[in-house]
Amino acid sequence: MNRATRAYIAGLAAGGCVVRGLRPHISMWLRDLGFRVEGDAAELPEEFCRYKPTTLLEHVYFLKGVFEAHGELFLADPHGGDMVLIIRLWDRRVRNSLSLLGIRPLETTDEGGQRRFTVVYRRRDVARFIKFVKPVIDDVAIAERLGLCTPRRS
Repeated sequence: MNRATRAYIAGLAAGGCVVRGLRPHISMWLRDLGFRVEGDAAELPEEFCRYKPTTLLEHVYFLKGVFEAHGELFLADPHGGDMVLIIRLWDRRVRNSLSLLGIRPLETTDEGGQRRFTVVYRRRDVARFIKFVKPVIDDVAIAERLGLCTPRRS
């Protein structure tokens, strides 16, 4: 397994060795690699849970895995077009990887103060994340707003 693949899988495991809510294509891919997958959950070996990226390429693939397992991109203001990136965990490795790309994340919590999140809200930082990480974006409206696809015709 190459370094980029290891970094991507480690990004999936950034929130713990058992990853839940995986997209079907990621579940099938992990199963094909020989990992134990049941439904939309995968149990990954400890080496991926403790993994720390070292090269720039590893940081980028690590963030791609983090986003695809724990991230969400949405329109904060539909009229203004500003995007907000939320990663549903607060991890030093994620902060370090974002900082290496010149992105300044913000830490926040849910309303009860129980779960911590990483938030990227500056337009420049969100654009930089999209440019370097190239995450999979399922929402067509967001992809259109980012200029990743041509607008639909009515």
